Amino acid sequence: MKHRRQREPRGHATEGLADSPSNELRELPILAQFATGIVAFIVYLSTMAPALHFGDGTELATAAHILGIPHPTGYPLYMLLAHGWSLLLPFGDIITRTTLLSAACMAAASGVSAAICFPLLRAVAPGFSAKTSVIASVAAGMTGAFLLFHWQNAVVTEVYALQFLLAVLFFRRLQQYFATHNPRALVIAAFLCGLGLAHHRLGFMLLPALLIVAVHAWRNLARPRVIRYGAAAALLLLLPLFLYLYLPLRAATRPALNWGNPVTLHAFMNHVRGTEYTTYRLLQARPGVPFTADTYSHFVGRMTGQVLNDVTNQILPCPSVVDFDPILERLTIRPKGFGWVLSGLTLLLIAWGGVLFVKRFPWLGGAIIVSSALNMSSIYLYNIADISDYYLVPFWVAWLCIFLSLATLLTKNPLPSPLRVGAMAYLWLILPLVPLVSNRHTADRSGDQRAEDYARLLLPESRDQLPDNSILITNGDQDIFLSWYMQMVRNQRADVLVFGANFMHRPWYQSFFTDEQIRSAGLKFFSEIPTGVERFAGMLDEAIIAPNIGRRRIFTSASDGALLGTLNRKYRIHPWALLPEDSLGTTQTIYAIDLKSTASASIDTSTTSPPNIGI
Repeated sequence: MKHRRQREPRGHATEGLADSPSNELRELPILAQFATGIVAFIVYLSTMAPALHFGDGTELATAAHILGIPHPTGYPLYMLLAHGWSLLLPFGDIITRTTLLSAACMAAASGVSAAICFPLLRAVAPGFSAKTSVIASVAAGMTGAFLLFHWQNAVVTEVYALQFLLAVLFFRRLQQYFATHNPRALVIAAFLCGLGLAHHRLGFMLLPALLIVAVHAWRNLARPRVIRYGAAAALLLLLPLFLYLYLPLRAATRPALNWGNPVTLHAFMNHVRGTEYTTYRLLQARPGVPFTADTYSHFVGRMTGQVLNDVTNQILPCPSVVDFDPILERLTIRPKGFGWVLSGLTLLLIAWGGVLFVKRFPWLGGAIIVSSALNMSSIYLYNIADISDYYLVPFWVAWLCIFLSLATLLTKNPLPSPLRVGAMAYLWLILPLVPLVSNRHTADRSGDQRAEDYARLLLPESRDQLPDNSILITNGDQDIFLSWYMQMVRNQRADVLVFGANFMHRPWYQSFFTDEQIRSAGLKFFSEIPTGVERFAGMLDEAIIAPNIGRRRIFTSASDGALLGTLNRKYRIHPWALLPEDSLGTTQTIYAIDLKSTASASIDTSTTSPPNIGI
């Protein structure tokens, strides 16, 4: 029987390995990859947040610790991984351990980045010696590790470091497939894509790249082989999605942190799709208000200006070159100067490197750039404050393009070959030092104690500062996230009933409380979204204040003057404790809510309450 001969690819037989200048070293040595990651990890370790920090980290660490359900989309892969990781580390606070997970993921990604850079460099810079190529690739991996947004995500508890690691591992497998045509690399890439989908919605951005690989395999490999490995790839792509069963299974046990309570199919689908956010943030000028043609053009202008400024600032902070003027409602270019020159040079190197990438590696470069462009397009659809976390893959690709441009430029310098090769091995080491020095001040969280101070203000151990069985009404994510962590992880002040005013209109919030808590405190929950401060205050009063006033001490961390003023018409609102301005940057105040004893028409600021807290 004659076996069908495997067809060779058209055009480029392979991308990056077979036609390398020498067969002596086709891959970056494992030791070099390891060294890249270790250096990055040491830097992250010296600059990571010591414990509590603002952001979603406290909520994520709490949910991972108790195997609860965090905010949409639930991040089942991260929950299980962070929980297991925390169990393996026998030291430190839980959130310190989960922050170490972020550092480890980003450090590992830097090693993988160096491995990706090496074959690219060997192909575009054939004049480089093996030594120069190794050092340059390590320098490129380290530079990527110290890009501002990557560094900032490595030193806090967040989901984006893991998402970035999965993405670069995926791109590395694509590179190996295009270089060797081994379909096993395609199968592994599909599995990594599935893990990305089980972790964050940004995993969808990898699907176009996977489709490009599938087209390449269909055109260039034997069909029976493609079908066999394609079936395996499809299975491994879908298999990680079963991790989402974690959400209804854990929600059914009513964990203390049970966001969305996804026990029904409707609630489950809403949580996985992030309906709670997309309804108010996807193509929305502000929550509940869709874009018009005018407001969307303004939004695009603002985001474009932000991206142009941010992409340059990743390596070397410089003055903004583009601003969105809210008065003129248009982009304005600042006067020419250092920032303008540096930004222009950066964009030129990115564009040139992108052309080089696609020209020299049409399949790999096309797959990576298409995924990156799709990732970047999301910022023009999703109107959220922390959208910069979505830039990790696009800005890494931008750095990859800059790296290819620099390598190409340096192969064309007029120095004699021996001097050029010898000098280059050391010149590359300057690269990671630039972002390491320039970004350290901004990325360093090692001395940031603000969240710890605020947590002790919210739930102090002293019963004089917060009496037993008090009620604490929070009015935002930061204060309730910190309160959850203090109670559920550190087991501090479990006697205090913490009630999130920003969740009272979510029916699922009822699952956060036991039946006894709901009965004894007379808690009430709503399905309508309050419109206006009057309605919000009325719902809050009905939900928790009115049933408990005079029976339990009630406090609030709300800072909105309109809300406090509205409540003060019926109750006496007066400062109870505060965090000094020099500790947090702005004064944070805890207010007591008591029955009115006088006909005061304004918030009582007398000093008859217990002494303020100076932390």
